[in-house]
Amino acid sequence: MLNNIRRINSRRAGPLALAGEKIILSCTASYDVGAVFSCWRPGLLYLTNKKLFFVQVKTVLFQIFLNDIQMIEIEKRSWILGKKINQLHICWHTDRVRHIFIAVRDSQDWKRSIEIIRKQKLAIDIFEEDNKIVIMVEFQTSSNDEIDVKVEGKKATITFKNANGIIQTEDVLLPNEVLSVPLSKKFYNQILTIRLLKK
Repeated sequence: MLNNIRRINSRRAGPLALAGEKIILSCTASYDVGAVFSCWRPGLLYLTNKKLFFVQVKTVLFQIFLNDIQMIEIEKRSWILGKKINQLHICWHTDRVRHIFIAVRDSQDWKRSIEIIRKQKLAIDIFEEDNKIVIMVEFQTSSNDEIDVKVEGKKATITFKNANGIIQTEDVLLPNEVLSVPLSKKFYNQILTIRLLKK
């Protein structure tokens, strides 16, 4: 991700984040519900490992749980003063189908991050410890023989054999850039703990 996207430690997020929730991305943005006459509302857009939400001052104007998202696309459409820019177009379902347009810098990066998080199938926790990023992953297997971890920039890729013997790959987005070496791995009671040094 680019430098203008601000990372926030979830400990500073206060009541906006649920228990076990980690804020992955945050950036100034504006949104429109796609009515005949556009009405753009400015604020801060947050992406966590569970949801996307939008805050104006101290009020949460909307939140979308990632599991409820049915479609996410990039659309070029009019913004303030008619300028056409790339926007996130998200459709999701709660009691009814809803959709929203979000104007945010680096919209492709946001789309990619949302898609990666939605595809995650492992129970994953990420937190900071001194100068390290710690990733804890719960597996169904009792052996770590088939688990491989590769790190590049702000992404860790975990390759493992699932309970059915099928090789799977899981991408984990990190809040900071890390060094690919040294990489510490410990596997105990079906929990893999990975410690990575921040750059």
